[in-house]
Amino acid sequence: MEPQATPSIDVPAPRGPALHWSERPHAVALAGMLALAVAMGVGRFAFTPLLPMMLHDGVLTLTEGSWLATANYVGYLLGALACMALPWVAPGFYARWHPARLARAGLVATVLLTLAMALPVAAAWPALRFAAGAASAFVLLNVAAWCMVRLAVLGRPAMGGLIFCGPGVGIVLTGLAASAMVAAQWRAASGWVVFGVLSVLLCVGVWPVVRGRAVKADAGAQPRAAAQGGNAGTLAARGVHAVAYGLAGLGYIVTATFLPVIARAALPSGSPWPDLFWPMF
Repeated sequence: MEPQATPSIDVPAPRGPALHWSERPHAVALAGMLALAVAMGVGRFAFTPLLPMMLHDGVLTLTEGSWLATANYVGYLLGALACMALPWVAPGFYARWHPARLARAGLVATVLLTLAMALPVAAAWPALRFAAGAASAFVLLNVAAWCMVRLAVLGRPAMGGLIFCGPGVGIVLTGLAASAMVAAQWRAASGWVVFGVLSVLLCVGVWPVVRGRAVKADAGAQPRAAAQGGNAGTLAARGVHAVAYGLAGLGYIVTATFLPVIARAALPSGSPWPDLFWPMF
């Protein structure tokens, strides 16, 4: 008598606990995008659509506006360098203030500094724009680092591209809002308040997600390896990347900063296009 074959039974693979919605890849990528919309779209670039309004209000000259833009970019440069040096100079501080905390602190600073620009204290504006540049650098570098590692841990690193849609989202929102404010003949101070409130609303989608460490303390060896990310490249390669990034900034930043002002000078008076060039950019 031949033995009967035992029927095969498909046993489902064990599944871990379901992730909370705030820990899912789409939520992580969206939170990173909103954070960069605040840090870059508002913290760095909201000044561009508001500059023509400030010139119209007579609160500054074009030369003074260029100095405010310069202060912001210098702050961004020094903020980025500080992020690079912090783990080496103050490792104990960095251990407590990991990327999620630094990013959240930068977002709070961006909101407060944006609202402060509505105050009629022109002497303080360069310092405010400098600090806003530094805060935007802290948010960009730390939220990108946190989200990219978190997405790698969750097995969806390619979704990191969504994070970097954030600056464009912020530029479009602030540009279209500024166009509406110009049409309604609002003053620039009101624009800074509107952008500060917009930043708060965008941060609502960031706060429940960007918190804690990107790699959980009880994670296995695979997430830890993903977090380490391997060799980041040689010093020469990093230098080449820095030079290329600097040349790209040199090529677009002057035009980007003054685009609405240039458009107003180039187009006939009353044209609806000058305020639309920035969100199109």
